[in-house]
Amino acid sequence: MMHNAAFKFLGMSQWHYEKLPINPQDFTSQIKYLIQQGYVGINVTTPYKQKIISLFPLDKTTQVIGAVNVVDFRKKCGYNTDIIGFLEDLAFHKVSLQQTKIIVLGTGGVARAAVYGLVQQGTKIGVVSRSKHRAKQMIEELGVEANIFSAEEALRWKAEWMINCTPLGMPPYQNACPWPDSIPFPAGISVYDMIYHPQKTILMQKAEAYGGRALGGLGMLVRQGAAAFSIWTGKKAPLDIMFKAVREYQKRKEK
Repeated sequence: MMHNAAFKFLGMSQWHYEKLPINPQDFTSQIKYLIQQGYVGINVTTPYKQKIISLFPLDKTTQVIGAVNVVDFRKKCGYNTDIIGFLEDLAFHKVSLQQTKIIVLGTGGVARAAVYGLVQQGTKIGVVSRSKHRAKQMIEELGVEANIFSAEEALRWKAEWMINCTPLGMPPYQNACPWPDSIPFPAGISVYDMIYHPQKTILMQKAEAYGGRALGGLGMLVRQGAAAFSIWTGKKAPLDIMFKAVREYQKRKEK
């Protein structure tokens, strides 16, 4: 909806953004079909952010991250705008990153973008995952220095921020929390939850209850979308229009 709102605002009547179902067993041939049909590009969501890597060359940052969420068919190139949207939103909210201790929950495509982006900003990272093996593999593939913790170990580390990169908190897991109930919640820690629906997850509610800030993922969603818009169109995205479209959509969805 935000891209179509941007197209309309800029008078780009020939442009249209739509959601398409993909059959996992027929993924490659469906991508080729979209190219043949004249599509300019696509957004890629989980679980395809790493699967699509073999189909297109990647820009330098995306090569390191190893996860793609935007493809431009004309340029025949894959990009990761999650890292752009994430860092821009942190900057907008004036989150200090230099030498800041941050816990990252998860090891998927968006976690890879978050860890790599944060390390480039001088952040100290602690990764908490159900699989320490996957966490170790992610860190090695990214070529960064980071700690791997259990939740209990992370609690003792006394981080200032926690970033949720897991689906726990969004439908159909909206009643779940990625921080285990068996471990005390870190008092005073602030949370950035990449989930944007619901607007306030259980993890965010806990952060506020324990004296921290709580930021949701709507800003990241729109800012990464704006970066994708610019890749596809070569134009500056009307950010305010895109934010308005997403907020109006959320209001309708939550009624």
